Amino acid sequence: MITTEAALKIIEDNISPLETEVIACDISINRVLAEPIFSDMDFPPFNKAIMDGYACRKSDLNKPLTVIEEIPAGNVPKNQVCPGQCARIMTGAEVPVGADLVIMKEDVKILDNQQILFTREYSDTNICFTGEDVKSGDRLIEEGIIIKPEHLALLAGVGRTEIKVYKKPSIAVISTGSEIVEPECTPTRGQIRNSNGPQLIGQVYTMGLEADYMGIVQDVRDKVTDKILSAIKDHNLLIISGGVSVGDYDYVPEILKELGFDLLITTISSKPGKHTIFAKKGNCYVLGLPGNPVSSFIQFEVIGKPLIYKLMGHDYWPLRFSVKISGEFKRRNTDRFEIIPVKINRQGEAELLPYHGSAHIQSLAYANALMEIPAGINKINKGETVYVRPL
Repeated sequence: MITTEAALKIIEDNISPLETEVIACDISINRVLAEPIFSDMDFPPFNKAIMDGYACRKSDLNKPLTVIEEIPAGNVPKNQVCPGQCARIMTGAEVPVGADLVIMKEDVKILDNQQILFTREYSDTNICFTGEDVKSGDRLIEEGIIIKPEHLALLAGVGRTEIKVYKKPSIAVISTGSEIVEPECTPTRGQIRNSNGPQLIGQVYTMGLEADYMGIVQDVRDKVTDKILSAIKDHNLLIISGGVSVGDYDYVPEILKELGFDLLITTISSKPGKHTIFAKKGNCYVLGLPGNPVSSFIQFEVIGKPLIYKLMGHDYWPLRFSVKISGEFKRRNTDRFEIIPVKINRQGEAELLPYHGSAHIQSLAYANALMEIPAGINKINKGETVYVRPL
């Protein structure tokens, strides 16, 4: 077995990003940028008032000032501010030449004859100067960033309506198991409904991607072979749940070898999800996940997401942070790194949920995070610190 960290390094070293394409910015959310973005102008492009008030000269603060014009946002100042003068100005408007600060309207007394008087001893500048935020030519966004709404604002600000991104991977999902039936079926004795298929499709969907569900395949060697061949024909990535362990009917590892795949990962020192497979043949990849649904879910989060994002040109590292645990945690076996579903409560603590093992799918229903337990640790006391990653 290898560690999770070693498994992630293998994935990083053995996946090449897909080709690129140009798409409209308004449909680019969750896509990965394939080019750096530079600014075509200064931000702001002029000295800008950051609040409503009066643009004037610092040297005139203790004098009555004559208002020479009003400058709404979007209007160009018509006059230069000379000694003894000021201009009424609105937030976002260009500060006129000659003025070197904007005094807040709340700090002004209105006098007769279009004059004002500053009523305090000191004022902040209240001006965002030309190029203070960004200068023309500055690199705004690095290649490899996942596009979020906040990036759209930057792209719009520099006039970009199209960007180059990495293509989406074409993903297929297969569930294996002679005991598995589809959710719409009523299981007979010895059967269970397929929960992994919908779960994996949903996990892919939350990444802003789609997956083709290829259905259930029984634990029959020829049928598994045919289903894998059908899936890899038109997809970059095949995700298989079940059939990846060392049982008599776990045919997936042997079949992948026969089809010319290199099995780069076969077991991980992780609980749940010890039997997780990563295989490669040219630019086609297979992620084999355990059949138990909690194992499948967790290893998709831990291994699957970095794999998929790497195909899209992004180096993915999940958000992890430390919190206190709300109760005592115990376990018997400590030989493996373990991840369990927990709930971050309103007090910001990791709250333990009922969890009976990797087949207990209800344990995920109220979880909003995964808690990490290092190898060698058999007890964590209430109030001690643990690492979690949000879901």
